[in-house]
Amino acid sequence: MKTWKRPRIALYSHDTLGLGHIRRNILIANALSGSPLQPDILLASGALEATRFSLPKGTDRLVLPALCKHPDGQYGSRRFQMPLAEMINLRRYILRAALSAFNPDILIVDNVACGANMELDATLAYLRAKGDCRIILGLRDIMDEPAAVAVEWAKSRRFETIRSYFDEIWIYGDPSVYNPVEAYKVPPENGAKVYFTGDVDQKKRLDSFMPEARENSAGHFKLPNHPFVFCTLGGGQDGTRLGEAFVSALPSGTKGALLTGPHMDPKAQSRLFLRALNHAHLQVMDFLPEPAQWLEHADCVVAMGGYNSVSEILAFGKPALIVPRVSPRKEQLIRAERLQEMGLLDMIHPEDLNEVYLQRWITQHMGQPRRDLRNKIKLNGLDRIRNRFEEIVGPHHNSVSGHIVSVIFFQDTAKEIKKCPALPMS
Repeated sequence: MKTWKRPRIALYSHDTLGLGHIRRNILIANALSGSPLQPDILLASGALEATRFSLPKGTDRLVLPALCKHPDGQYGSRRFQMPLAEMINLRRYILRAALSAFNPDILIVDNVACGANMELDATLAYLRAKGDCRIILGLRDIMDEPAAVAVEWAKSRRFETIRSYFDEIWIYGDPSVYNPVEAYKVPPENGAKVYFTGDVDQKKRLDSFMPEARENSAGHFKLPNHPFVFCTLGGGQDGTRLGEAFVSALPSGTKGALLTGPHMDPKAQSRLFLRALNHAHLQVMDFLPEPAQWLEHADCVVAMGGYNSVSEILAFGKPALIVPRVSPRKEQLIRAERLQEMGLLDMIHPEDLNEVYLQRWITQHMGQPRRDLRNKIKLNGLDRIRNRFEEIVGPHHNSVSGHIVSVIFFQDTAKEIKKCPALPMS
């Protein structure tokens, strides 16, 4: 049994497209760090930008050599001139060694059960055989169209992986908005592991954001006076068209800020920066350590439809227009369409986007009041995540009561595997 007093949590995200995974994991780490159990938390990520975010107390990071996702959905090395197979082997070795040494009580894997190109397989097998680490899969509410998810999950044997290695599935969403257990036909043995947390409340980041950090987070940029519209493009890989339309559509006399994301094509980014030099009311930024304070300050928001951006918009109740990514996944489109049906935001398909429409939308929504959406959607995800962590780890840190223990054979040695009981679905 483990002898340390502070529990240890590892959060893994593969981070090949955008910044959503690492931002969500940092937000979860912030919620867990506030627990009376005072855990040590390790963030393992392939996003170099993880080093630019402020981290909560008791948290440190392991930055892996970076991958990227090509337009066809295939992975590749972001910076090395290295074959993908060698890159995955490098990352697999680092993860196996680091998590073996860190020896976590809980491992939370974000989105992809075995990691990018199965890079977590050796680590999962090791931790499962060791038997004293609770392994959790954290999923956003929407992944893609059901047919596409069925093909991808069958090809990667995702359900078999979840059944073999994972004790729980945390879904960061409200099933009244979208129920992936039903949509993706999750088998009963895996469905019994599901725990709906509700959406994670992005306002919580500002609760722990120190005043001096607010002052320094924007560098030489300053929050504009009203009226002010904020446009955010996520990581920026595919946000060029929206960014250029926003700059052209900004109404006269309205102040605007455009957050391109650090992964936008450098030439496109340079064009937008040059446009800002000739526009008295426009700021263009590539990265902000804490964009939530800009969204909090804005009168209305234009954004792509990633999980974090939409969660921020819902948490702050801002009038918002979503222009979702539609390739290589339909995740953002499905989310935006569903929330528009519920009357929580507006959306337009990127093929229909034009400067005239965008300018008209901004003008119409600039003076609308902030709305409290908490009676329409559950935003208590972070509280439920922390509560579940405390239930798992328990007051003694090194034992959890009430769980069934079974025996399997691994390399001819009997190993105890603690299995999670069926969890509530809401």
